[in-house]
Amino acid sequence: MTMRVLFIHKAHGGLGDRIRVENMIKFLREKGFVVSEASVPSISPQSFKHTCLNLIRYMLPFHDSRFFIASRRPNFYLDLNVSINFLNRISRKISFDVILAQSLVGWSALELSEKTSIPCIIDVHGLIAIEARNRSCKHWRVLKQLEAEVFKRCTHLLVVSKAMKEYIASCFNVGRDKITVVTNGSDVQDFTSRYDFPLKVIYAGNFSYWEKVYDYLEIAKKANQHAFKFFLAGDGPPKKDILRQITNEKIPIQYLGYMHRRKMLKTMSTCQVGIAPSTRDLSRIVAFPIKVLDYMACGLPTIASRVGDWGEMIERENCGISLETDKIESYLDALEVLREKDVWLEKSRNGIQTIKQKYSWNKVLSPLQEVLTEISRK
Repeated sequence: MTMRVLFIHKAHGGLGDRIRVENMIKFLREKGFVVSEASVPSISPQSFKHTCLNLIRYMLPFHDSRFFIASRRPNFYLDLNVSINFLNRISRKISFDVILAQSLVGWSALELSEKTSIPCIIDVHGLIAIEARNRSCKHWRVLKQLEAEVFKRCTHLLVVSKAMKEYIASCFNVGRDKITVVTNGSDVQDFTSRYDFPLKVIYAGNFSYWEKVYDYLEIAKKANQHAFKFFLAGDGPPKKDILRQITNEKIPIQYLGYMHRRKMLKTMSTCQVGIAPSTRDLSRIVAFPIKVLDYMACGLPTIASRVGDWGEMIERENCGISLETDKIESYLDALEVLREKDVWLEKSRNGIQTIKQKYSWNKVLSPLQEVLTEISRK
Protein backbone atom coordinates (compact mmCIF):
# COMPACT_ATOMS: atom_id res chain seq x y z
CA MET A 1 0.00 0.00 0.00
CA THR A 2 1.30 3.46 -0.94
CA MET A 3 2.14 5.55 2.09
CA ARG A 4 0.53 9.00 2.22
CA VAL A 5 2.58 11.81 3.77
CA LEU A 6 1.27 15.20 4.88
CA PHE A 7 4.25 17.57 4.79
CA ILE A 8 3.68 20.65 6.96
CA HIS A 9 6.20 23.43 6.46
CA LYS A 10 6.68 27.14 6.88
CA ALA A 11 5.18 29.38 4.21
CA HIS A 12 7.98 31.93 4.23
CA GLY A 13 11.01 29.99 5.40
CA GLY A 14 14.63 30.86 4.78
CA LEU A 15 16.41 29.74 1.64
CA GLY A 16 17.99 26.72 3.32
CA ASP A 17 14.61 25.59 4.67
CA ARG A 18 13.00 25.91 1.23
CA ILE A 19 15.77 23.98 -0.50
CA ARG A 20 15.54 21.15 2.04
CA VAL A 21 11.74 20.97 1.86
CA GLU A 22 11.70 20.97 -1.94
CA ASN A 23 14.26 18.18 -2.15
CA MET A 24 12.50 16.09 0.51
CA ILE A 25 9.21 16.33 -1.38
CA LYS A 26 10.87 15.50 -4.70
CA PHE A 27 12.70 12.52 -3.15
CA LEU A 28 9.58 11.08 -1.51
CA ARG A 29 7.48 11.38 -4.64
CA GLU A 30 10.19 9.71 -6.72
CA LYS A 31 10.21 6.86 -4.17
CA GLY A 32 6.47 6.34 -4.60
CA PHE A 33 5.10 8.19 -1.58
CA VAL A 34 2.00 10.32 -2.02
CA VAL A 35 2.91 13.73 -0.60
CA SER A 36 0.47 16.53 0.19
CA GLU A 37 1.75 19.88 1.41
CA ALA A 38 0.39 22.22 4.04
CA SER A 39 2.22 25.53 4.09
CA VAL A 40 1.59 27.71 7.16
CA PRO A 41 3.34 30.70 8.73
CA SER A 42 5.40 29.83 11.78
CA ILE A 43 4.37 30.78 15.28
CA SER A 44 5.71 33.92 16.90
CA PRO A 45 5.79 34.25 20.70
CA GLN A 46 3.71 37.40 20.20
CA SER A 47 0.88 35.22 18.91
CA PHE A 48 0.33 34.02 22.46
CA LYS A 49 -0.54 37.61 23.43
CA HIS A 50 -2.24 38.98 20.36
CA THR A 51 -3.97 37.73 17.28
CA CYS A 52 -2.57 39.70 14.38
CA LEU A 53 -4.95 42.20 12.87
CA ASN A 54 -5.75 42.42 9.17
CA LEU A 55 -4.89 38.74 8.67
CA ILE A 56 -6.86 37.21 5.82
CA ARG A 57 -7.29 33.48 6.37
CA TYR A 58 -8.23 31.27 3.51
CA MET A 59 -7.11 28.12 1.74
CA LEU A 60 -6.12 27.91 -1.89
CA PRO A 61 -6.38 24.29 -3.12
CA PHE A 62 -4.15 23.30 -6.01
CA HIS A 63 -4.38 20.34 -8.34
CA ASP A 64 -1.27 18.77 -6.81
CA SER A 65 -2.78 18.75 -3.30
CA ARG A 66 -0.96 21.88 -2.13
CA PHE A 67 -2.68 24.10 0.38
CA PHE A 68 -1.57 27.56 1.40
CA ILE A 69 -2.64 30.18 3.88
CA ALA A 70 -2.18 33.68 2.50
CA SER A 71 -2.22 37.10 4.08
CA ARG A 72 -2.81 40.46 2.44
CA ARG A 73 0.57 41.63 3.69
CA PRO A 74 3.69 39.49 4.25
CA ASN A 75 5.34 38.80 7.60
CA PHE A 76 2.14 38.50 9.63
CA TYR A 77 2.38 35.64 12.10
CA LEU A 78 -0.42 33.17 12.39
CA ASP A 79 -2.04 32.59 15.77
CA LEU A 80 -1.43 29.05 17.04
CA ASN A 81 -5.14 28.21 17.27
CA VAL A 82 -5.77 29.44 13.74
CA SER A 83 -2.92 27.26 12.50
CA ILE A 84 -4.37 24.23 14.26
CA ASN A 85 -7.84 24.94 12.86
CA PHE A 86 -6.37 25.24 9.39
CA LEU A 87 -4.68 21.86 9.66
CA ASN A 88 -7.87 20.32 11.03
CA ARG A 89 -9.69 21.52 7.91
CA ILE A 90 -7.02 19.94 5.75
CA SER A 91 -7.34 16.66 7.64
CA ARG A 92 -11.00 16.53 6.69
CA LYS A 93 -10.20 17.03 3.01
CA ILE A 94 -7.30 14.62 2.46
CA SER A 95 -6.13 11.31 3.89
CA PHE A 96 -2.63 10.66 5.19
CA ASP A 97 -0.72 8.00 7.12
CA VAL A 98 2.08 10.08 8.61
CA ILE A 99 2.82 13.74 9.27
CA LEU A 100 6.22 15.19 8.40
CA ALA A 101 6.75 18.72 9.70
CA GLN A 102 9.43 21.33 10.08
CA SER A 103 10.17 22.14 13.70
CA LEU A 104 9.17 25.76 13.03
CA VAL A 105 5.54 24.65 12.66
CA GLY A 106 5.82 21.46 14.68
CA TRP A 107 3.65 22.72 17.52
CA SER A 108 0.50 22.83 15.43
CA ALA A 109 1.49 19.59 13.64
CA LEU A 110 1.64 17.80 17.01
CA GLU A 111 -1.90 18.86 17.85
CA LEU A 112 -3.12 17.31 14.60
CA SER A 113 -1.02 14.19 15.19
CA GLU A 114 -2.40 13.58 18.67
CA LYS A 115 -5.97 14.32 17.62
CA THR A 116 -5.82 11.84 14.73
CA SER A 117 -3.42 9.31 16.35
CA ILE A 118 -1.22 9.58 13.26
CA PRO A 119 2.59 9.46 13.72
CA CYS A 120 4.43 12.78 13.47
CA ILE A 121 8.04 13.13 12.29
CA ILE A 122 9.71 16.47 13.00
CA ASP A 123 12.53 17.70 10.76
CA VAL A 124 14.92 19.93 12.71
CA HIS A 125 16.96 22.08 10.32
CA GLY A 126 18.14 24.48 13.02
CA LEU A 127 17.73 25.26 16.71
CA ILE A 128 15.41 28.25 16.59
CA ALA A 129 15.63 29.08 20.30
CA ILE A 130 19.41 29.25 20.24
CA GLU A 131 19.36 31.36 17.08
CA ALA A 132 16.83 33.70 18.70
CA ARG A 133 18.95 33.99 21.85
CA ASN A 134 22.02 34.87 19.80
CA ARG A 135 19.99 37.58 18.06
CA SER A 136 19.07 38.93 21.52
CA CYS A 137 15.41 38.02 21.11
CA LYS A 138 13.74 38.39 24.52
CA HIS A 139 11.33 35.52 23.79
CA TRP A 140 13.99 32.86 23.19
CA ARG A 141 13.13 30.95 26.40
CA VAL A 142 9.53 30.60 25.22
CA LEU A 143 10.80 29.20 21.94
CA LYS A 144 13.02 26.73 23.80
CA GLN A 145 10.05 25.50 25.82
CA LEU A 146 8.08 25.00 22.63
CA GLU A 147 10.99 23.17 21.01
CA ALA A 148 11.23 20.91 24.06
CA GLU A 149 7.54 20.01 23.73
CA VAL A 150 7.96 19.23 20.05
CA PHE A 151 11.07 17.09 20.59
CA LYS A 152 9.53 15.06 23.41
CA ARG A 153 6.02 14.55 22.03
CA CYS A 154 6.74 13.72 18.39
CA THR A 155 7.11 10.17 17.07
CA HIS A 156 10.57 10.68 15.58
CA LEU A 157 13.12 13.43 14.96
CA LEU A 158 15.27 14.14 11.91
CA VAL A 159 18.37 16.29 12.47
CA VAL A 160 21.05 17.61 10.13
CA SER A 161 24.18 16.59 12.03
CA LYS A 162 25.62 14.22 14.61
CA ALA A 163 26.35 17.24 16.79
CA MET A 164 22.68 18.24 16.72
CA LYS A 165 21.63 14.71 17.62
CA GLU A 166 23.93 14.68 20.65
CA TYR A 167 22.79 18.13 21.76
CA ILE A 168 19.06 17.34 21.56
CA ALA A 169 19.53 13.95 23.21
CA SER A 170 21.44 15.39 26.16
CA CYS A 171 19.80 18.81 26.56
CA PHE A 172 16.19 17.72 26.04
CA ASN A 173 16.47 14.18 27.40
CA VAL A 174 15.35 12.57 24.15
CA GLY A 175 16.35 8.97 23.42
CA ARG A 176 19.00 8.66 20.71
CA ASP A 177 17.02 5.86 19.06
CA LYS A 178 14.30 8.44 18.41
CA ILE A 179 16.70 10.68 16.43
CA THR A 180 17.96 10.06 12.88
CA VAL A 181 20.65 12.14 11.16
CA VAL A 182 19.60 13.35 7.70
CA THR A 183 22.20 15.87 6.58
CA ASN A 184 21.68 18.49 3.92
CA GLY A 185 22.82 17.74 0.40
CA SER A 186 23.40 19.10 -3.06
CA ASP A 187 23.76 17.79 -6.60
CA VAL A 188 26.73 18.16 -8.94
CA GLN A 189 26.07 20.78 -11.58
CA ASP A 190 26.25 20.19 -15.33
CA PHE A 191 28.87 22.93 -15.57
CA THR A 192 31.52 23.01 -12.85
CA SER A 193 34.37 25.36 -12.10
CA ARG A 194 37.68 25.40 -13.96
CA TYR A 195 40.97 26.77 -12.72
CA ASP A 196 41.58 30.30 -13.91
CA PHE A 197 43.76 33.22 -12.89
CA PRO A 198 43.14 35.51 -11.15
CA LEU A 199 40.97 33.31 -8.99
CA LYS A 200 37.38 34.48 -8.56
CA VAL A 201 36.32 34.21 -4.92
CA ILE A 202 32.66 34.26 -3.88
CA TYR A 203 30.50 34.44 -0.80
CA ALA A 204 26.94 33.40 -1.73
CA GLY A 205 24.17 33.10 0.82
CA ASN A 206 22.15 34.80 3.51
CA PHE A 207 23.53 37.79 5.36
CA SER A 208 22.71 36.35 8.79
CA TYR A 209 24.65 37.14 11.94
CA TRP A 210 26.22 33.68 12.03
CA GLU A 211 27.65 34.02 8.51
CA LYS A 212 30.11 36.80 9.48
CA VAL A 213 29.86 38.52 6.11
CA TYR A 214 31.84 41.45 7.53
CA ASP A 215 34.85 39.12 7.80
CA TYR A 216 34.54 38.51 4.08
CA LEU A 217 34.81 42.27 3.51
CA GLU A 218 38.03 42.34 5.52
CA ILE A 219 39.43 39.41 3.55
CA ALA A 220 38.77 41.23 0.28
CA LYS A 221 40.37 44.43 1.61
CA LYS A 222 43.64 42.71 2.52
CA ALA A 223 43.99 40.08 -0.22
CA ASN A 224 46.33 40.32 -3.20
CA GLN A 225 44.18 42.13 -5.76
CA HIS A 226 46.30 40.88 -8.64
CA ALA A 227 45.65 37.25 -7.69
CA PHE A 228 42.00 37.33 -6.58
CA LYS A 229 38.72 38.93 -7.62
CA PHE A 230 35.93 39.03 -5.05
CA PHE A 231 32.18 38.64 -5.52
CA LEU A 232 29.27 38.80 -3.11
CA ALA A 233 25.77 37.38 -3.71
CA GLY A 234 22.79 37.16 -1.41
CA ASP A 235 20.58 39.22 0.84
CA GLY A 236 19.68 39.80 4.45
CA PRO A 237 18.93 42.45 7.08
CA PRO A 238 22.42 44.07 7.11
CA LYS A 239 22.62 44.38 3.30
CA LYS A 240 22.44 48.18 3.23
CA ASP A 241 25.15 48.49 5.84
CA ILE A 242 27.34 45.97 4.02
CA LEU A 243 26.98 47.73 0.67
CA ARG A 244 27.59 51.11 2.31
CA GLN A 245 30.84 49.81 3.82
CA ILE A 246 31.94 48.38 0.47
CA THR A 247 31.35 51.76 -1.17
CA ASN A 248 32.76 53.98 1.59
CA GLU A 249 35.91 51.93 2.07
CA LYS A 250 36.32 51.18 -1.63
CA ILE A 251 36.49 47.45 -0.94
CA PRO A 252 37.15 45.56 -4.21
CA ILE A 253 34.01 43.40 -4.08
CA GLN A 254 31.43 43.19 -6.83
CA TYR A 255 27.94 42.75 -5.41
CA LEU A 256 25.86 40.49 -7.66
CA GLY A 257 22.56 40.90 -5.82
CA TYR A 258 20.09 38.23 -4.81
CA MET A 259 19.64 35.43 -7.34
CA HIS A 260 17.28 32.52 -7.71
CA ARG A 261 18.96 29.25 -6.88
CA ARG A 262 19.58 28.01 -10.42
CA LYS A 263 21.22 31.27 -11.44
CA MET A 264 23.22 31.32 -8.20
CA LEU A 265 24.63 27.86 -8.86
CA LYS A 266 25.52 28.81 -12.42
CA THR A 267 27.28 31.93 -11.14
CA MET A 268 29.20 29.97 -8.50
CA SER A 269 30.37 27.58 -11.20
CA THR A 270 32.15 30.46 -12.95
CA CYS A 271 34.21 31.18 -9.80
CA GLN A 272 37.12 29.25 -8.30
CA VAL A 273 36.85 29.57 -4.49
CA GLY A 274 33.89 29.61 -2.09
CA ILE A 275 34.25 31.22 1.32
CA ALA A 276 32.03 30.45 4.31
CA PRO A 277 32.97 32.49 7.40
CA SER A 278 31.03 31.47 10.47
CA THR A 279 30.52 32.12 14.15
CA ARG A 280 31.50 29.30 16.46
CA ASP A 281 28.37 29.32 18.59
CA LEU A 282 26.05 26.39 19.17
CA SER A 283 23.75 27.26 16.27
CA ARG A 284 26.67 26.67 13.86
CA ILE A 285 28.18 23.71 15.66
CA VAL A 286 24.97 21.75 15.11
CA ALA A 287 24.36 23.05 11.56
CA PHE A 288 25.20 21.60 8.15
CA PRO A 289 25.12 24.55 5.69
CA ILE A 290 23.76 23.90 2.23
CA LYS A 291 25.94 26.74 0.95
CA VAL A 292 29.11 24.74 1.62
CA LEU A 293 27.71 21.69 -0.17
CA ASP A 294 26.67 23.87 -3.11
CA TYR A 295 30.21 25.23 -3.37
CA MET A 296 31.48 21.66 -3.55
CA ALA A 297 28.82 20.68 -6.10
CA CYS A 298 30.06 23.51 -8.33
CA GLY A 299 33.67 22.37 -8.00
CA LEU A 300 34.77 25.20 -5.71
CA PRO A 301 37.33 24.45 -3.02
CA THR A 302 35.85 25.89 0.17
CA ILE A 303 37.54 27.95 2.87
CA ALA A 304 35.60 27.77 6.13
CA SER A 305 35.96 27.63 9.89
CA ARG A 306 36.44 24.19 11.39
CA VAL A 307 33.05 24.17 13.06
CA GLY A 308 30.83 21.15 13.70
CA ASP A 309 30.41 18.18 11.41
CA TRP A 310 30.61 20.33 8.28
CA GLY A 311 33.98 21.82 9.17
CA GLU A 312 35.29 18.32 9.86
CA MET A 313 33.85 17.14 6.54
CA ILE A 314 35.82 19.75 4.58
CA GLU A 315 39.04 18.58 6.22
CA ARG A 316 38.25 14.86 6.02
CA GLU A 317 37.31 14.93 2.35
CA ASN A 318 40.14 17.34 1.46
CA CYS A 319 37.72 19.46 -0.56
CA GLY A 320 38.89 22.82 0.77
CA ILE A 321 40.67 24.34 3.73
CA SER A 322 39.17 24.08 7.21
CA LEU A 323 40.57 26.77 9.50
CA GLU A 324 41.49 26.33 13.15
CA THR A 325 41.22 30.08 13.80
CA ASP A 326 39.01 32.83 12.39
CA LYS A 327 41.80 35.35 11.91
CA ILE A 328 41.65 37.21 8.62
CA GLU A 329 45.27 36.22 8.05
CA SER A 330 44.23 32.55 8.16
CA TYR A 331 41.82 33.13 5.28
CA LEU A 332 44.50 35.02 3.33
CA ASP A 333 46.99 32.18 3.82
CA ALA A 334 44.38 29.67 2.65
CA LEU A 335 43.74 31.71 -0.50
CA GLU A 336 47.45 31.68 -1.25
CA VAL A 337 47.50 27.89 -0.90
CA LEU A 338 44.68 27.59 -3.44
CA ARG A 339 46.61 29.67 -5.97
CA GLU A 340 48.64 26.53 -6.68
CA LYS A 341 46.91 24.88 -9.61
CA ASP A 342 47.64 21.28 -8.55
CA VAL A 343 46.27 21.94 -5.06
CA TRP A 344 43.19 23.64 -6.47
CA LEU A 345 42.50 20.80 -8.95
CA GLU A 346 42.77 18.12 -6.26
CA LYS A 347 40.40 19.87 -3.87
CA SER A 348 37.94 20.72 -6.64
CA ARG A 349 37.78 17.09 -7.80
CA ASN A 350 37.44 15.86 -4.23
CA GLY A 351 34.49 18.17 -3.61
CA ILE A 352 32.65 16.97 -6.69
CA GLN A 353 33.29 13.32 -5.89
CA THR A 354 32.21 13.81 -2.26
CA ILE A 355 28.87 15.22 -3.39
CA LYS A 356 28.37 12.39 -5.89
CA GLN A 357 29.29 9.60 -3.50
CA LYS A 358 28.10 10.85 -0.10
CA TYR A 359 26.09 14.07 -0.18
CA SER A 360 23.79 14.00 -3.19
CA TRP A 361 20.20 14.57 -2.10
CA ASN A 362 19.28 10.99 -2.99
CA LYS A 363 22.10 9.71 -0.75
CA VAL A 364 21.48 11.90 2.28
CA LEU A 365 17.69 11.47 2.24
CA SER A 366 17.73 7.66 2.16
CA PRO A 367 17.43 7.48 6.00
CA LEU A 368 14.14 9.39 5.69
CA GLN A 369 12.74 6.58 3.56
CA GLU A 370 13.95 4.06 6.13
CA VAL A 371 12.24 5.94 8.98
CA LEU A 372 8.96 6.12 7.09
CA THR A 373 9.17 2.43 6.16
CA GLU A 374 9.79 1.47 9.79
CA ILE A 375 6.84 3.58 10.97
CA SER A 376 4.55 1.96 8.39
CA ARG A 377 5.35 -1.45 9.87
CA LYS A 378 4.20 -0.51 13.35
